[in-house]
Amino acid sequence: MGAAINRIYGQISRVLSKPFRVFNFIIGLLFLPTRWRRWLFGTGTRGLKVLNIAILFGWTASLMHSGFGELSTYAGFAKLPVGIAGSLLVAVALLLAWALYDNSIRGRLIGGTALILAGLIWLLVGISFWMDYPPLHPGMVMYPILSGLSVLAGDHLRDMARLRVHLDKTKGA
Repeated sequence: MGAAINRIYGQISRVLSKPFRVFNFIIGLLFLPTRWRRWLFGTGTRGLKVLNIAILFGWTASLMHSGFGELSTYAGFAKLPVGIAGSLLVAVALLLAWALYDNSIRGRLIGGTALILAGLIWLLVGISFWMDYPPLHPGMVMYPILSGLSVLAGDHLRDMARLRVHLDKTKGA
């Protein structure tokens, strides 16, 4: 009886673990060779930071000029004061700009965190566009993609900074 239960338990755990392994495989971008991952998320994050900075400042300028406007797409954001929204966008953009020039471990951690914050902002923007569906338009696709790339790159930067700290501690010990 105990062997049968162990066999059933093993089968259930194998079935349940497969979706999680597939999810980790996709999210971790493990299908790319390590060299390509290092290029894409090591040096490639600079381009993504610059793109995020430009779009964040563009959104801030637009908000300061005309607020959220009357579009139903921004109805959820209209509850947030424009000054606070603009300040948040500028703060994230400035953190990203600072991280472009600070190549220390602290700069990488801050840059990774700022990319994750930018990704969360773009996720909220993408959701607001989806709440106004139909019709289908580019904002419904572009902002979720930008969100995903920003969060993945930010997470990678933070992981690499933590790995560097760990390697430095083990080397010094």
